Amino acid sequence: MIQAGQSTAFDLYGRRKTLSLFAQDSYKLNPKLTITAGVRWQYAGRYHEKYGHWANYDLGQMDQKFGYPGKLVFANGGRDSFETKEYWDGFGPQVGFAYAPRPKLVVRGSFGLTLLPTSGPYFNGVPNGFAPGFKGTNRVDNPFNWDSGYPGVFAPGNKNADFASVGLLTYVDPHALMPAFTDTMNFGVQYELTPNMRVEVAYVGNRGHHLPDTALAWNEPAGSTFLNVVNANPGLVPYGQFDSWNFAGGCTKGEPIPNNFGFGPGTWVGITCPYTGFSSSALAALAPSPQLAALSTNNFYYWLNYVGLPIGQTSYNSMVVDVVKRTGHGLTMDMNYTYSRQRGDTFSAQQEYNGAYTGVQDFGNLSAAANSLTGYDLTHIVKGYLTYELPFGRGRRWLANSGRFVNALVGGWQLSGLLLYTSGQPFHIGVNEPYYPIWGNFYPNFHPSASNGPFDPHAFQGGTGAPVVHYFAPGVASSPISNGVVAFGTGQAYSSALRCPGFANENASALKYFSMGADGRYQLSLRVEFYNLFNRHFYGILGCGGTSTKVGDDANFAKVTGVNSSPRTGQFAVRFTF
Repeated sequence: MIQAGQSTAFDLYGRRKTLSLFAQDSYKLNPKLTITAGVRWQYAGRYHEKYGHWANYDLGQMDQKFGYPGKLVFANGGRDSFETKEYWDGFGPQVGFAYAPRPKLVVRGSFGLTLLPTSGPYFNGVPNGFAPGFKGTNRVDNPFNWDSGYPGVFAPGNKNADFASVGLLTYVDPHALMPAFTDTMNFGVQYELTPNMRVEVAYVGNRGHHLPDTALAWNEPAGSTFLNVVNANPGLVPYGQFDSWNFAGGCTKGEPIPNNFGFGPGTWVGITCPYTGFSSSALAALAPSPQLAALSTNNFYYWLNYVGLPIGQTSYNSMVVDVVKRTGHGLTMDMNYTYSRQRGDTFSAQQEYNGAYTGVQDFGNLSAAANSLTGYDLTHIVKGYLTYELPFGRGRRWLANSGRFVNALVGGWQLSGLLLYTSGQPFHIGVNEPYYPIWGNFYPNFHPSASNGPFDPHAFQGGTGAPVVHYFAPGVASSPISNGVVAFGTGQAYSSALRCPGFANENASALKYFSMGADGRYQLSLRVEFYNLFNRHFYGILGCGGTSTKVGDDANFAKVTGVNSSPRTGQFAVRFTF
């Protein structure tokens, strides 16, 4: 072996101290009105690594070499942290009331600020395990024979390493400790239909603020600048037109970037050299941190992970109708229907690793993204359970005086069911845009029409030679990048008119009791359960279930890929109690 190397084990000990207090009380002002009020206070200390073994690619500091934001910095001991801003104002008040103007009528409502837990702990001790300069290697740089053992020599980490040599970078937002919270609110009316049955109609909503999301930032220029440049330079892309790259020893700061691999004779319109020695795709020069954009482009991957971005927003509005029947005449039931709409710009609950992805088209118009339909919106939901004791046998309405044999046969039966029905989630359509990783995302233009679907996925047959089934025709969407003109999609990330198939599921059980011995001392129960009772089938569709389908890929657009549901299953159980 000529040379070899391996990383060495390196434990990271991240830690955070938190403190929270809560108080609540109820006040019965009169027999009809009760008020409940409370407050929660939450404080989170700054995140530390026990020995200061972590680092940060700080976008708030200037890199003196390049003159742009983005500098690799290291913790200065175990008390240092990159969460530089602390917040002591994490108060979450709550107030609610219940008012009964009539004996069978209750009006309820509440409002509160619900605080979310602080980010962490992290999988690798510190965010993304980012500790360059501390992790060492065990290397051999001279020829050796494996049969004689591995003569590796430990080389400690180097805190003087260039930011481009340490792998995927991590940026910890200095405001990562900003308390994330939701405004939660509800108002409802409950009415007693019978002594054992009530119905409730309520509004339930919330508004999320300062929600952390790793996908809500991108090193990209202003949208107007980007569109002006790419339209003034037809065909200019990071990849595919490699003569747009500047390889001629780099360019000189402030001068136009020549085309044809940096040798001219022309220059790219609207692009100047960001720093002397810049060598990458010309479009990388437009980024706020062009040295980072050059690193991302040269590695064919977005080279920065964000942690603790406290800018996510959501909104949820719903109407809920709930019918509850307590046990009476053998029937117990709780069935409810929800009509709702979910909007927001959060795409991931992950606290680390953004997956080099963002769902936002233009960060200069983040409010539009916050008002966009989310990919997990469900307009209609019906769910609930029912349990019914059959009215046969001793002590029941029918055959109450039956003999022992008949009673053992027909008495003690209980039937139960769990039901869930939902409408479909929004259909996810992506755009084959050629500007990654300089630009993060484009929305498609939507053209929903009955002639373009949805079509019945049950036509899927599978097997070799079977016809391809598409859930939607490609005409339901188009790319905003067309005929040499680059634009942003005119709508939102999703169209409410284009949805995946809904979901339906029924589970059922039958339970039979046998009582034996004096006073029913011994009991035998037989249970039969079925899951997916009606053997419903659901299909894998590109654009549904967390997948995406692409404009321009007509052969695979909204393609039905197979059955991804479980078949009906059943089980039988016997239980003897003594």
